[in-house]
Amino acid sequence: MSTTFCLQSRLTAHNGVGLVVDVSEGGADTPADGARLDVNVQAGGPDGLIKPSQLWQAVRDADFPGYFNIVSLQKATDGNPLVMDIAGIRSASDMRDGVDVVAFRQHSGFHDNQLWTISLDPGAVVNDGSGESAFRINYFLIESKLTTSSGLPYVLDVQGWEPGHSPALGTFLDAFHKKSTDNQLWQMDFPFGPPNTSPEIGFFSFDPATESVTVGGSGFRPAQTLALGSALVVQGGQDPALQVTPQLALTDLGGVFSATASLADWGFGLGDEGEFTVTASDNQNGTNSPFIAQGSRTWGANGIPQFTNG
Repeated sequence: MSTTFCLQSRLTAHNGVGLVVDVSEGGADTPADGARLDVNVQAGGPDGLIKPSQLWQAVRDADFPGYFNIVSLQKATDGNPLVMDIAGIRSASDMRDGVDVVAFRQHSGFHDNQLWTISLDPGAVVNDGSGESAFRINYFLIESKLTTSSGLPYVLDVQGWEPGHSPALGTFLDAFHKKSTDNQLWQMDFPFGPPNTSPEIGFFSFDPATESVTVGGSGFRPAQTLALGSALVVQGGQDPALQVTPQLALTDLGGVFSATASLADWGFGLGDEGEFTVTASDNQNGTNSPFIAQGSRTWGANGIPQFTNG
């Protein structure tokens, strides 16, 4: 079962209230061919529940790993589902800054303009519990599969925002090249409670060409910023518990993460031997909180730099 979520902007309204992604023509008159998306305050329906126009689910694309359709719970007037769509784009060459983002029926042919992934806020920092990092610990960018000619992704963007100002309610969304400004930063909210998870870290891979290690895991909460700690327990009875500064990783819209870093950044070298362990903590709660997953592999048996299942 897909997880239902709201997408909340880092921006707030003039009165400090949070703003979420909203189908601007949500309700009985939602067209099937392009209701514009905007930001608005979280609104309840007659039964007190959040309106479907502000609720979303992510469906993994079968052909493009890591990309998803972001599906609105708001149905069109014809009863068909609507997905987040960059309006009117029928080929990659059509793409440009400032194109409206809408809710549109799902395409069966070219659909790069309906495929999205997320990436970590470049300004995110490890939450060490000091409180100084509280505002940059769990935001992300929503990136289109479409990119500029130089390879820079287009991202979901609050249109026309000026630094130091709050957007008006109903400000429309567009796709704009990645700048990582506040109007391009989002976080995920779970109005019906967080999903059930079974997180595990089970993938370890060494690339000798770059002397880097990739660690991966699954079963985490979608769009969760993780602080990854690492330690190498060396063989021969010694236990230096080499601990390096935690690294940040972001799970995708399906709760999967992959993080690649150099051996030095993980805290060991080619000639070391021992048990390499990685832990994952929720960066929202801080690095002093209990970790939520742990995985390990034996590294460097007989002086050969590689992973074994030990």
